[in-house]
Amino acid sequence: MEDFYSSSDPFASVEPSSNQAYQPPIFEGNFGGQDPFTSPAGYSSDLPQEIALEEKEEIERQAQRDLENKERQKRLMAKDAKEIEQKEQKRQQARSDLKKFYEDRNKAIYTTSQLNLTKENELKNNKASYNDSTSWKKVASMIDFKDTDRKDQARMKSVLLAKKHESN
Repeated sequence: MEDFYSSSDPFASVEPSSNQAYQPPIFEGNFGGQDPFTSPAGYSSDLPQEIALEEKEEIERQAQRDLENKERQKRLMAKDAKEIEQKEQKRQQARSDLKKFYEDRNKAIYTTSQLNLTKENELKNNKASYNDSTSWKKVASMIDFKDTDRKDQARMKSVLLAKKHESN
């Protein structure tokens, strides 16, 4: 089998010599005794004084703008960090408030259900006494006339008491 890479590589026959050091090419020419990489004769790298001052002022203004931008960025970063911290505190407060709300709600539901169970048991125990009395007496016995927490129900209570006494 023929070696593909060696046949298509034009430099395959050239082997690097390990005992020879690299020699840069030597340019021959008349440069007038000067270094070819220096500026030409008569050219001054000094800019006119006015241009140099304007450029210095522009550089100073740019440096001042950069400094102001950095300070502004620092203030904004601090403000963002403070805002994030405040949001997290509000979230924690909201979580604790919700937890307290649900605890209070569950406690209220539990006490209401216990109160309803006790009232239901009292009614079951008093059921025997309802059989021998008139209907208005039954109704009157189910109403708490001392309850003042609800809306004004005085008129309705007076009507029920009147009916109870009429049935006697």
